[in-house]
Amino acid sequence: MCLVRRPLVGVLAGLLLFSGTAVADRGHGDREFDIQAHRGGLDLQITEDGQAVVTHDRRVTGTKCLDTAPVTPGDPEFPYVGKYVRNLTLAQVRTLDCGTLRLSTMPAQQVTPGSRMPLLREVFGLVKRHHADCCGG
Repeated sequence: MCLVRRPLVGVLAGLLLFSGTAVADRGHGDREFDIQAHRGGLDLQITEDGQAVVTHDRRVTGTKCLDTAPVTPGDPEFPYVGKYVRNLTLAQVRTLDCGTLRLSTMPAQQVTPGSRMPLLREVFGLVKRHHADCCGG
């Protein structure tokens, strides 16, 4: 079994964290990554239904995410901004738009409207799709 080194995981998490960084297209097919991660590590939160999402914040912050709609009509937990991720289901978390807002401390941040908090397995899927060398060979 291949174990991903912590720095590689942190870099990949940075690609998907809802800090507004994303894959950018330079207009001629080349892809460029703006890589960011908190201290080179991977930040995870576990939803109420046991799903691992990649996010630095324990609580959904209104400076990074916007509520779009309740997961079901009349959901008593809506709005979700301000709530702890651990108290929300994955379906509730996935309604959040965490790519539209630009942090005031990051004026060069690229916004990616509609971006959602990624699942940890999606981060590892990105590693696999990009043929990342996770085993040093």
